Amino acid sequence: MSNSLSTDSLIDLGYLNLHPTHNLCNASPEELAEIAVQSYGCEVADNGALVVMTGRFTGRSPKDRFIVHDDITRETVDWNAINQPIEPKYFAGLKEKMIAYLNAKNIFTRDAFAGADKDHRLAV
Repeated sequence: MSNSLSTDSLIDLGYLNLHPTHNLCNASPEELAEIAVQSYGCEVADNGALVVMTGRFTGRSPKDRFIVHDDITRETVDWNAINQPIEPKYFAGLKEKMIAYLNAKNIFTRDAFAGADKDHRLAV
């Protein structure tokens, strides 16, 4: 593989307070498939497709969507059964748990854009 799991990444996640042990940056689909088979128990089907067992948590979870309820969103979000409010203090706690979780994992990042026109595309 040309990219190996490394802390040297083109993508600096420090601004998010993320400092993962390993960050594989801009890996090719072939490299990602190889890692999935070697490290995550995935398989390759006869037709070459990657087979991933997702466990019991599959599909969308629309009722697991929360938006921070604050001065900005109070009057601008259509609050309903899907757009559920969460108070800033609870979001902060969840964010800290998420950061700690990701910092202990191997993560995969990619420099990517939305849109093909170089003058108008957005970095994602």
